[in-house]
Amino acid sequence: IGVVNNNRAAAFLTKALYQTDSEEIKDSLLLISKKFTLKSIDIYKNWLEKFENLPEEKILTHFELIYTENDDAFENEKIEKYLDKRIDDIILAQRETPRRLSVSYTNLGIIHRHQLDLDSAELCYRLAMKYWENNHVAENNLRVLQGKEPKKRTLIQKLFPGKK
Repeated sequence: IGVVNNNRAAAFLTKALYQTDSEEIKDSLLLISKKFTLKSIDIYKNWLEKFENLPEEKILTHFELIYTENDDAFENEKIEKYLDKRIDDIILAQRETPRRLSVSYTNLGIIHRHQLDLDSAELCYRLAMKYWENNHVAENNLRVLQGKEPKKRTLIQKLFPGKK
């Protein structure tokens, strides 16, 4: 759900920045984008609070509790496969969610910058880099905000951006 909201935000943000000449429409699109971005941030932060540091055995216990009322259901092979897949998904999300949250904060920073709230934009870019240190978009947006040149990346760096 966080990804869906951030994608919606990105679509409205793109439309605001590149597909309208009207300042009034741009402002409206930025507000819509901000709404979806804030929702994605809230979803990601709540998810991280619940699952970020949960070890695999605790994740399994969390899902086993769902099926304890009907022990026969838990023994069902299909349910076991589902639980195994769900646990793998959560372990992957433990690595990916901070990066996704970073992207949401980057988008929020861009929105603030275009609303001329530069202090909030800077804070968002710094939060974005806190959650994902390889967020080059946030880093370059912060550099531009500070009056510096964006860092150039080679084609290899763009194709293989490093640790996610």
